[in-house]
This record gives sequence, structure tokens and C-alpha cells, in this order.
Amino acid sequence: MKKFTLFFVLVFFISMVSYGQSGWQWFNPYPTGQTITSMSFTNANTGMAVTDYGGTILWTTNGGNNWTSFKPFNNILYSSCLLLNENTGFAGEVSDYSPVHIIRTTNKGENWEVVLNTGLYNIEISSIVHWENNIYTSGGNKLIKSTNGGENWTMNSLDIYSTDFGLVKFINENTGFICGNPNVVAKTTNGGINWLSIFQDSVLYGFWSALFKDENTGFVFSYLRNSLRTTNGGLNWVLFLAQPESGAGDCNGNNIVIKDYYSTNFGLTWTYSINDGYAQKFADSNTCYSYRNDDQTIWKSTNKGVNWLKISNNTLVNTRDLTYCSRNIIYSLTSNTILKSTNSGYNFVQKLYNNQYYFHVFEFTDSLKGAVTGSDGWVLTTTNGGNNWVSSKIGNYNFIKISVKDDKIVLLDSATTNVYVSTNFGNTWNLVNISSEPGRLMKFVNYNVGYILNYNKKLYKTTNGGFNWILLTSTISAYDLDFYNENTGILNGITKYNRTFDGGLSWDTLLYPTYFNSMCIKYTGLSTLYTSGVGGRIFKSTNSGLNWIEQNAYPFINMQIYKFAFFDSLNGFAIGGGNILRTYTGGEINVGVKEINTLLPDKFYLHQNYPNPFNNSSNITFEIKKFGYAKIMVYDVLGREIRTLVNESLKPGTYEITFDGSEFPSGVYFYRLTTGEFSETKKMLMVK
Repeated sequence: MKKFTLFFVLVFFISMVSYGQSGWQWFNPYPTGQTITSMSFTNANTGMAVTDYGGTILWTTNGGNNWTSFKPFNNILYSSCLLLNENTGFAGEVSDYSPVHIIRTTNKGENWEVVLNTGLYNIEISSIVHWENNIYTSGGNKLIKSTNGGENWTMNSLDIYSTDFGLVKFINENTGFICGNPNVVAKTTNGGINWLSIFQDSVLYGFWSALFKDENTGFVFSYLRNSLRTTNGGLNWVLFLAQPESGAGDCNGNNIVIKDYYSTNFGLTWTYSINDGYAQKFADSNTCYSYRNDDQTIWKSTNKGVNWLKISNNTLVNTRDLTYCSRNIIYSLTSNTILKSTNSGYNFVQKLYNNQYYFHVFEFTDSLKGAVTGSDGWVLTTTNGGNNWVSSKIGNYNFIKISVKDDKIVLLDSATTNVYVSTNFGNTWNLVNISSEPGRLMKFVNYNVGYILNYNKKLYKTTNGGFNWILLTSTISAYDLDFYNENTGILNGITKYNRTFDGGLSWDTLLYPTYFNSMCIKYTGLSTLYTSGVGGRIFKSTNSGLNWIEQNAYPFINMQIYKFAFFDSLNGFAIGGGNILRTYTGGEINVGVKEINTLLPDKFYLHQNYPNPFNNSSNITFEIKKFGYAKIMVYDVLGREIRTLVNESLKPGTYEITFDGSEFPSGVYFYRLTTGEFSETKKMLMVK
């Protein structure tokens, strides 16, 4: 047995993205786990971004520190965006099987409308640009244009040979450039009415983005890291080899950021700056933003792309599991690390790192005692919250499930349905032979009662802590199982599920609706269940699975949820690798915030709660000056977060929320209102 003493100062901070219309929120990566395809900024602080799968639109008013998320339409992929001013934004779609649209908001994303149905299929709105009130974009082989800020649009076929055009760039009202397949660069000098091909080549391939700083000087970039530079409006071109490949970059004066590189002399020399940059955009002459595909994060530069600061997080990348030990203490597991949060997930500290073998599963019996296991028979235990770990090795077994209850640890082997049991927290182990068939699932309801299902549909039960097992059935296959108590449980399949109300002696079978692809199941109450799987669709039942209500229709379409972790009936996580969703409302839309006055406040303000002192419940009134993200948290006297009352986008107005403290003891509590530019804390007293 070997003892590890580990000291870490590495702290990961997670900011929350607010969803105005959803009970589930992106928790990791922040602000979204969907690929950002385009960004647009009107200044260093105000910007928007759009994503592909899931159709999320993001809005920031504080330089990317916080993002508000909107989902105007379901099952939409966005390919481009334009922020015309602080209130008005546009988003362009990409679609194979339905006509693509351009949509618009005039109130910072709160409401969206379709302003153009192109009627075109199998194209994408590849870029949207503007010069003053003129807006230009392309789709397929057409130039799409508005001369009145998006109220009316015209579509004209480009009078040059090309099947598909990419990025369009206008230098002024009349002069613009466009590039596309097959390897064409074209120019207009009359606002897009006529186009002249200024470069075409059958050898060079994939010119898909163009950047021009004026009418004469510009670049076009190819996928093969070949670029062409002109200084006379396209009459002559110089070929640059091994330069940045085509990408959604941007320029401002002599400064260019595109893909992994930047240039301060408009492409005469290039310097590597950021890995896998994408959807780059200058906000002003110095400030630019970049999305990174490799780790799904947003970065910001304040010196023209020379140096970058990560302003979003993918702290819990490749997370396998999350577990609550209390409202504030949460542990996270990856294949080689364990992270710990002591403030309900707002930052995490690394508690264990290992690069010799893989972690598969972990469990904590309380905030201090836990164990982790995985490949090669390794088991590590802690009794002080992860500050120190003790390791032991049990052969070369591959353990896939674990149960930790007080000092008892039970491990399930993947190759057999055999378990190892320790009653002294891993000091010694007892092998219990159940079956030679491969193991699959295990769930202990309490110290004594547990269930195991193997790949051959055999379900076993123990009532003495894992030392003896009886066969209950050999006819049920499942991807997940859960029990609320010793008698009430469920075995979950992709298209059907089996329930028991007598401790596994009998089971019924119910079919999911045909559109289900369920991969996981979780009880949060005697009759309350959650399920999800492929596509990130989350369903809830409040009658033991007789009926299901979808909480989000196609909200996170590129995510596969395979695990739920709940602290109580309201607070929980849905986990799909590094993609993690969080709810403070049991997945329900938050209807607790009431708007009590629509007059526009002239400032942000947090009122004293009333009544105060109070018995169990009290009302909190607050004023929002302008549209944006708002959060109200409640803390105990030790500064620990105990309740999130508001966590969403709110329009200007006066609101009221009720704090229900019936589950907490008498004492002093604090509540804090936080917006993008305001924070205030007040004290309240609960007397029971």
C-alpha cells in the first residue's frame, strides 16, 4: 500500500451562461459546447456569436465575461452573423434540406424574426458584412443585399462562373470582393450589380476567404495554405506558400488574425499566435476575439492578436462523472484527474492527477471520504477531501462500477460479474464470485442492499452488503439502472424500460415514445424520473414513468447525455463527456421571477427583503436598468451558497422573487444581485 500526499494550487474558474428560455444551462464548456461558427462585435464589449448544431445565439455586453444565450428556433444551424449596432443583429443559416433564412433581432437578442427566406436549398449564408446601412452576404451563387438595414432584401445571380461563393468583403458602398469555387476571386465597383473575375486558377485550390484593407490591398486564402496578395485591386497577384490556411479571420488596418497566425504588416510576415483559431473578429483597432476549435473556448486579445487571454472555460473537459456531497461540495472525475469545488461548482481545484492508468468511476460517501478506481486493478481512497490519497492494487482487474457506503467499498469487474468487497475502506479486500459472465451495471441503495446486471441480462441482488447474491431475473437488458429505495427501481433501455416496486421480485415493461433514444435514468423523488441520451434531449416524468414531458426540444443536438447527478429535486447536472448541463429548477422554466412594474428604472437596485425578520419565506424586489444577465444568490453566514433564486436574462423592469428558507435553520443570511455591471449584497434574518 502506498500513500500519496498531493498539493495543488491549480484553480479552475467557471462562469455561467444565462438562458432566458430554458431550465437547463450550459455549464461546461462555457459559454457553449456547440461549435461557434461566426462572431461579430460593435465595440470591445458588445458582441454576438452563433453556433452550428443546436442553433444557439450568444450575446455579450461586457467583453465576453458573461454571455446570454438565445435559441430562437429549434434544429437550426447558423453559419454567420453580423452585429449592426448594440441592439440589432443578424444570423444566417446553413441547410441541406430546407430553404435557408436570415433572421434579425432589434432588442439585443430577446426576440428574433425571419427577414429573408431565400428559397434556396443546400447552401449556407457564408458571411454577412455591412458598409454603413448596406448589408451584403452571399448564398450559393447569389449576392444578397439590403440597402435599408435589413428591412428589404434583393438576390442577384453573380455574373461570373462559380457554383458556390464563400466570404464576401466590402471596402465601401460600391467596392467589394468575393471568392469561391472553382478558385475564383471577383470584384465589384458598383455595389454588387456587376462582377469582374480578377483571378481564376485550376491548380490552386479552395480559395474560401478574402481580407481587404482598402480597394487595392488584399489577401485570399486557400485550404492548402496557399495565399494570394494584391496591391493593385486584383490586377496582379503574388503567391505566398505555407501561410495561414483559409479560415474565418479578420483584418483591421494592417493587422490580420486568421486561423493560427497574426500579421502586423498585412501579410508580409506571419507569426504563430493561437492554436486552431476560428471565427476571429476584430472589435476595434486593438481588440479581437477568437474561438478555438480544439478545446471549445473563446480567447481575447487586446494587442492586435499578439497575445491572447482565455475568457471562457472548458475546465471539466472529458468529464466522466460529477457527484454532489453537499450543496457546495462537488467532485468531478476525468480519465486521469479528480477536481473539487467547495462553492457549488463556480471554481474547481485539482485534487488528484495520474498518468499511469485510467480512472473509470468514483464515489464519495461524504464530503471527505471517497474512492476512485479504473484500469489495472488500482484503487485510491481519501479520508480528507482529496488532500491525501492511499492506493492499493487488486491484480489487473478492470473495475467499471464502484459503491462507497461508510467504510464499505464494492467494486465490479468488467470481465466477470464478480465483486471485491472491503469493509475497512480499502485496507483489505474480499473476492465474491457471482458469475463468469461480463459485468455491466451496479447500484447500491444503502449499506446492505445492492443490485448488479450483467451483459447476459442476469440481475442479481444482495441484502448483506455484497457478500451474498441471489439471481432475480435473466430476461432484462438495460443501459442504466437506478433505485430510489430498496423496493422502487428501474432498468433503462434505449426504447423500453422495466420498473419494480417490490425490490426486484417482479418487473413490468413500458415502451418509450418512438423518438426516444434513452441512455441513462435517474430518480430524484419517489415518482420523479429523468432520462436522456442521443441528441441531448431531456425528459422528465412525475408519475414513475407512465408519462414523459420533454423539457427541451433539440436543445443540445450534438451532445449525448449518459449520466445525471442531482443534489436534490431542483439542483443537478446532465453529463455527456466534457459537455455538461446544469439546472437550478429541476429542468423547469423558471416562473418564480415576477415582473411587478414595467416602468424603466434609471439604475440597478436591490431592495431590502420583506418581511424581515421572516419565518420561512420572504420577498426580494430588484430593479434592472437594461437588458442582460442577472443572478441572485443566497448565502449562509459562512459565505456558502445555499440557493440560486435568479439566473437568467431579464429585460428592464422591476421584479420580485420569493426566497423559501423552510429547509434551512434560523439565522443570518445574505443575498446578492449581480449583473454585468452591478453587484450589491444585503442581509436578512430568518427566525422560526
